[in-house]
Amino acid sequence: MNYLKHTILILCCLIFCGNSLYSQIKLYPLEKITPAEAGTDAANLYWTEDGNETSMFEKAGDRTIVLSFWGTWCGFCVRHTPDLEKAYQNLPKEKYYFINAVGEYTKESESALRTAIETNNVTFDNVWYTFDDEDSMQAHAFYGVSEFITTLVITTDRKVRFDIKDVLYKGLIDSLDQITSVEISDDGDKAMVAAYPNPFSDILVFKYNAGNDDEAIIELFDQLGNVVSTNRENVSSGKENTSIIETTGLNSGIYYYRINTGKEFYSGRVILSR
Repeated sequence: MNYLKHTILILCCLIFCGNSLYSQIKLYPLEKITPAEAGTDAANLYWTEDGNETSMFEKAGDRTIVLSFWGTWCGFCVRHTPDLEKAYQNLPKEKYYFINAVGEYTKESESALRTAIETNNVTFDNVWYTFDDEDSMQAHAFYGVSEFITTLVITTDRKVRFDIKDVLYKGLIDSLDQITSVEISDDGDKAMVAAYPNPFSDILVFKYNAGNDDEAIIELFDQLGNVVSTNRENVSSGKENTSIIETTGLNSGIYYYRINTGKEFYSGRVILSR
């Protein structure tokens, strides 16, 4: 009898603790978007939290906003959410406000989304919407985002100052430090990398700069986040470096590249068409 009581007690504890952890996830349905006001280029996102309406701008206050767009259907995106969380944990909370805007295909994706957030220990705010919602709820469209994962940096004057395609931890930290510590001109992203031809067929060429003499690692991912090609090249600082990837055997579709030179990180999207 005592054994049965102990078993029931343990099961109740596991259920309660599990539900408690599940409820602590900061995930909210996106309820409203207001377009950018004159003189700014950042739309505001609204949701209900603890029974009260709040918004991205209200919660950010006078902090820089790090806004990331992704979805659970994008394996490449999900694999990079721990890098966002690591940046959030290591950057001063009084200076940066992190938020994910997650786009899903159907309402039934909520359970998978909660699991992804919990599994990757994402502790900052997340709002979500579906692509079959009204146009007025398509957060990515308000920001001109055409590919996931994309991370935007919005400064305190509500200007989108940077579009970070590389969300690896070091690259994200370096980019944020550059954005918020130095004068940023209106020409936006200064990272120098070119991938061509795009679309490509059997050969993909990269040209990029390196800040030091080191080895560069060039990786190509499919849409599920699987590495389909890895090349290593010796690179030189102060000059344009060229890397060529042969893609024979790959199927047509969208792929993502990531280049790590040891100091710089570049990433982007390319299309294979045969």
